[in-house]
Amino acid sequence: MSGKLTELIENGGFESGVLAPWTVVVGTAVATSGAKAHSDNFVASIGTSTILRQTIRRGLTDDKAYRLSGALSDGGGGTDVPENPTVVVRLQFIDEDGDILEIFAKKFNRLTIPKNAEGNYRVFNLLAKSPDNTVGAIVTIETAADGLEGIVIADDFSLIQENND
Repeated sequence: MSGKLTELIENGGFESGVLAPWTVVVGTAVATSGAKAHSDNFVASIGTSTILRQTIRRGLTDDKAYRLSGALSDGGGGTDVPENPTVVVRLQFIDEDGDILEIFAKKFNRLTIPKNAEGNYRVFNLLAKSPDNTVGAIVTIETAADGLEGIVIADDFSLIQENND
């Protein structure tokens, strides 16, 4: 690997104290210092039935490997049926018109996300190859839409090109 890796997600650690440039599509989410952070001081506290999204329109190209990573924690406030996903993290590659070319996703439930009160996080990596005509990406964190109460804590989201070849 040659050269410096470029971080494509802005404010992935929510350290600005606000969500921007992340947008809440539906539901509730805030940047807060009120939970135990994976690193630094701030996290995103994401409510039930929420979609938090960031669109990236720079630095991506086709036929490259990209790594989406992040840390998730159970902020409490409710229970979950173990077989129902609590969080779905998506990486969607888009073309110049903003049309979705391909979707990669990871699903997590309350059995796989540790309690934030204990300061623990589930760190994940999602490796995906961009299809032809890729010029951008959409990163989405979506919490369960099953009506169950609870908070998910997200921190340290990152998207980098895995190689410079």
